[in-house]
Order: sequence, then structure tokens, then C-alpha cells
Amino acid sequence: MKKSKAIKDTMMTMIMDMCEDLLAEILAWLPVFSLLRCRTVCRSWFTLINNPTFIAKHLQVSKYTYPSILTKSPDYYYVASLITLQLVRNPLPKIQFPLPHLIGSSNGLVCLFERGKRVIWNPATRETKVMPPCSVQKSTAQAPTFGFDNINNDYKVFVIHLFGNDYYLEPVWFKLEVYSLRSDSWNLITRSGELQIDLFYIDERVGVYNNGVFSWVAFAHKKDPRSEYGIPWKQSIISFDINTQVITSMPLANDIGVHEPMLYY
Repeated sequence: MKKSKAIKDTMMTMIMDMCEDLLAEILAWLPVFSLLRCRTVCRSWFTLINNPTFIAKHLQVSKYTYPSILTKSPDYYYVASLITLQLVRNPLPKIQFPLPHLIGSSNGLVCLFERGKRVIWNPATRETKVMPPCSVQKSTAQAPTFGFDNINNDYKVFVIHLFGNDYYLEPVWFKLEVYSLRSDSWNLITRSGELQIDLFYIDERVGVYNNGVFSWVAFAHKKDPRSEYGIPWKQSIISFDINTQVITSMPLANDIGVHEPMLYY
């Protein structure tokens, strides 16, 4: 009798596990708005949908199932489906500063900034996360970018702070700082000073993130004759690896230029 009950309990456990796996598979194919409603069905569904493993699975499915593009007008952001081309009007996040600039996006999250304030925004859920102020203050210019750290499973904002002459007639010095969404804090990268480069300016509009590396187009000192604007410069790519925390510089090829703010050949 006891053996029969044990077998029955084991079978029920297997069925429940199978049902949960099947439920997770079905829910993973739903859009975010539907998932938000499903979280209110019962406690077990809420727990499942908020599970990090399920979130990662849903994100992977969504990349290929619901491709979208984000555009903006003076008062709204619009999320357009690349499949149906239907526009969904999404009001700007309620943050206390003017229309923010877009730093970057990753896995459906958007990083916005304006006048030193930065926000991570989820257009699907309309949730926002206001980042604390940078620990580095009073820099001449800032070059931020945003990306996802696959190794540490964390979203990060990386900022190069420039200090020096406003007219870039002399090389500037710089500091590097990283924000972690998981810890909600900034970390100053002290090893960054090891890079010996006469840096003039980094174009904050040309920052990209890929495979754990942040990169920018930079203008550095050049010993050749002065340019037509009277400032000696050369173009290069400044990169920072978030895993090794090493910053490197690579000169651009002579046939590649920069213009408002694209690279061209």
C-alpha cells in the first residue's frame, strides 16, 4: 500500500513538473503586455514569470518573434512592429527633465540621458530606473554608452569623462566610470590611466557596445602639419573591455572618415 502511494506521488510530481514546463513554453511566446496580465492569474504564475530563467527564455524568443523599432516625436516615443508595421504610441517616461537623448538600447531596455541625469526605461512595461549621480563631477565632456554584460548578467552604462581645454587645443585627460544596474552604483575604473594617449575629444554620438566591449570614435594628437581648422588631430577607436577592464586605442584607416556622426569609407 505504501509502495503504491509512493509511486502515485512520484507520478503526480512528474505530471506537475511537465505541466509547469509546458506552461513556461507557452508563456514564453506571449508578448510582454500579455505576460503582465498573466502575472495576476495566480501566485505560481507570478513566480514563474518573474523567474530569471524564464525571463532569459522569453527574451531569446522575443528577439525573433516580435522585432520592433523605436522612433520618437517631440512628445512621444513610438514602438513599431517590423512584422505588422503597427505603431504603438508610448508616452515619454515621467522624468523631471526635458526630452532625453538616447544613449543606447539592449534587450528591450532603453537608456536615456539629459544634463547629467540618466534613466533606464522599459517601453514595454513603462517602468523606469533613475540612476544615481556619477561620482565624477565637473568634467568638460562626457561620452556614455549602454549595454548588457553577458558574463555577469547585468546591464551597464559606461562613461568616459573628459577634462581639459574647451577648444581642444591641448590634449585632455580622462576618467572612466561604469554603472551597474544590479548593484545600482557607479565604479571608477582606476586602471584606465595606464593608457598613454594624447586625447583631444571623444564623439559621444558614436558610442557602440558589442560582445562586452564599449567603443567610441576619438580624436587624438597628431604630429603632422595642422589641419585646415588649425588643430592637429587624428581619428581613432577607443575601446574598453568590461571583463578585463582594459582600455585600448586603434587608429582608423586612412580611407575611413567621420561625419555627423557616422563612419564612412
